[in-house]
Amino acid sequence: MPVVAFDDIVFQRRGMVSSFKAPMGVALTILDEEKFKNHYDDLLDSLFIKHNSKRQKRIYKAAHLVGQLLDKSTEFIDDFLTEISKSIARIDVFYSYFPSKIVPRIYVFKDMYARWYEPERFINLIQNSYVHVCVWRYLQLHSDCKEYTLQSDYFEGKTTPAWENIRDVKNLHLYNSGSECNCFISSADLVLRHIQNKLNGPLVRMSVCQCFDQIMNGTHVDAHWLGPQKEFLNNIAPNKDIDADVRPKIKHPILIVAWQSYTSRSEDKDTFEWTSSYSKIMERAFELDGCVRFWDPRSGPHFVKEDEDVVVVANELAKPIVESIRSIFPNIKIDETLKV
Repeated sequence: MPVVAFDDIVFQRRGMVSSFKAPMGVALTILDEEKFKNHYDDLLDSLFIKHNSKRQKRIYKAAHLVGQLLDKSTEFIDDFLTEISKSIARIDVFYSYFPSKIVPRIYVFKDMYARWYEPERFINLIQNSYVHVCVWRYLQLHSDCKEYTLQSDYFEGKTTPAWENIRDVKNLHLYNSGSECNCFISSADLVLRHIQNKLNGPLVRMSVCQCFDQIMNGTHVDAHWLGPQKEFLNNIAPNKDIDADVRPKIKHPILIVAWQSYTSRSEDKDTFEWTSSYSKIMERAFELDGCVRFWDPRSGPHFVKEDEDVVVVANELAKPIVESIRSIFPNIKIDETLKV
């Protein structure tokens, strides 16, 4: 089955006086799912050998790749995209910014209590959920691909007309930690990092497409500015001041990570992400075509499917977390084989 993978970032350029940022997303159209998986796996093996480093993860997000390879990561990503592009039919890049001279005020929450935001504040409002706008626009542009499996990194955000348009699409699936447990979304994340690394000049269609001039092998590349035109703003701007219910679209099984920091420092989680336990959890999610979510006592009870999901115990300190989960889901499966 063909797959379309979606991911997003906040594209940024920092200057001496001011900075520029714009939400940006990408869609990769992949016609042969199994061929791509094999290509991705073999390619990472060969590239880590080429770059004299050790592959520590089955699936890499861009931030982990940069953290491991540092200045060698740019060339690594170039090499990766040069080869993996042979298995990608099309790359669509989407981005949004709203020049204040053209649209000084953007109205939101019109279905409840309308108010207006300045463009910079509006960007802050939509940036964490921009990936769903990319899904919406992709389906508009490529109606012939509406039956493909749509795999997107997880997002949270306010309800928009764009979301209301796609929320009942049956073949749309959201993956928590998608860039770490899904090779398609991982590749989309690496494409976005490549653009962040390579883009020179203004954020316009031509300069985005030029980022790929030297690394594409027959892949069609296009870029789309979803800017201040009414047809875009009317769908991008949240119409309700209430969170979109994305929970029915999350891909199960969810591997629910029960992990407790030893010192309560945020750095502990960064260290945990390089343990063999963490990498095996992500690899298992990839093999199950599921996703990974750390247990959150506030939102967790609303995401879990007791007969499908698995609690993965990451360390001994997490035992109280496991008991808390069991108090809500007494029959949920508990896996203690990957403890640190």
